[in-house]
Amino acid sequence: MSIKKELLARIREYQSRMSKRVVRYDMVSDVRYVCGVDSAYSDGVYTVAVIVDIDSKKEVYREQYISKVSVPYMSTYLFLREAAPILQVLRRLCDHRYDIILVDGNGILHPRLFGIACYIGLLVDKPTIGVSKSLLCGDIVDESIVMHGEVVGKALRLSTKNKSKNKSIYVSIGHKISLDTASSIVKRLLIKDGKELGAPLPLMLADRYANELRRSLALQQTSRIHR
Repeated sequence: MSIKKELLARIREYQSRMSKRVVRYDMVSDVRYVCGVDSAYSDGVYTVAVIVDIDSKKEVYREQYISKVSVPYMSTYLFLREAAPILQVLRRLCDHRYDIILVDGNGILHPRLFGIACYIGLLVDKPTIGVSKSLLCGDIVDESIVMHGEVVGKALRLSTKNKSKNKSIYVSIGHKISLDTASSIVKRLLIKDGKELGAPLPLMLADRYANELRRSLALQQTSRIHR
C-alpha cells in the first residue's frame, strides 16, 4: 500500500470515528441569524461568509478570507481542502452573532456519515447544515435520502419555468440539529420577495461574493501585468 493510500485509510477511519460525535437532534432555538460559507477557486481560495436575517432576508454582515490552494479536490474528502479557509473566515465573525451555519457541502449525507458540514460543526461547536447541489450517495425515496436503511438527508425539489428541468438540492445534518429542522430552515431561505431562489440565500450570496472576489483580484493581477 502506498503512503497516500495509507493516509487516506487513516482519514476514512477518522471520519467514521468522528461521525459518532455528531449530534443529530436540535440544540438551537429562536433562530434569527444564519451564516452561509462558500469558496471560489483559481490560483487561490476565495472564501466568503455571509450572515442573513432569516425573517427579513437582509444581509447583516459578511467577511472574506483569501488563501492558497494546498490540497487537491478529492471526492468524500472535501474537508481536507475547504475546512481550513472556512474556519479562518468564521473566526473573523467572532464579534457578530449567528445561530446556524450553512455549508456548501454534505453533512451526514456521506459514505462515512461525516462530510465537511459535520467537521465544521464539531470544530466551531455550532448547529450546522450541509447543503449540496449534487447527490453524493444514497437513494431518494419520496423526499428522503436513504443509505443502508437509514435516512441521511432530504432532497428539496426546486421549481423552474421548464418543469422538465426541475432540479434538487440535498440537505443533511452537520451538527446539533435535526433533519426536519435543517430542511425547514433551508426551505425558508429558498424564498425571497415571494420568489424561489436556486440556493438558500446565505449560500447564494456567499457564492456570488466569493466569485466576485476571485474575478476582481484576477483583473487586478492582469492590470499589473499589462502596465
